[in-house]
Amino acid sequence: MLETVTLSSSARALPMLAAWPDRESAMWPRFHSTYAASGRRGLRKELNVLVVEDDYIIMMDLCAALRAEGARIVGQCGSLADSWDFVGSGGTIDLAVLDINLRGEKVYPVADALLRRGARIAFVTGYDCSALPSRFADVPCFEKPLAFTSVIKILKTD
Repeated sequence: MLETVTLSSSARALPMLAAWPDRESAMWPRFHSTYAASGRRGLRKELNVLVVEDDYIIMMDLCAALRAEGARIVGQCGSLADSWDFVGSGGTIDLAVLDINLRGEKVYPVADALLRRGARIAFVTGYDCSALPSRFADVPCFEKPLAFTSVIKILKTD
């Protein structure tokens, strides 16, 4: 069952599932057999992860892959304004996976704020990672289409 939900006054309406599908549902994420069915939950501790992505399908798939590895998704933001609101709320964020371009707005100021708080970050982008500002030279960057196994590796590093 789909419904349209507006994430904030600045966000466009996105279709969302009214309820998460159970494991027997035909709507369970297509990569379930790759991640969750193997029983791999390779984290030494549960990480609080923020996902900032303006593409709904990528966000849902990425969140499900991260959950399957044992991450706790503490926030899902589809716009820069939502990201600022969430980061400003003061919750614990161990790691943030950030889409660089959010409907024409760059996520770099949010990335800077997260780094100042001590959170680890990683970027995802539909563009070339070599275009990152030099201050983010040591930040992992993944180009779309995403290989979830590559993104999952950042969960397992300290």
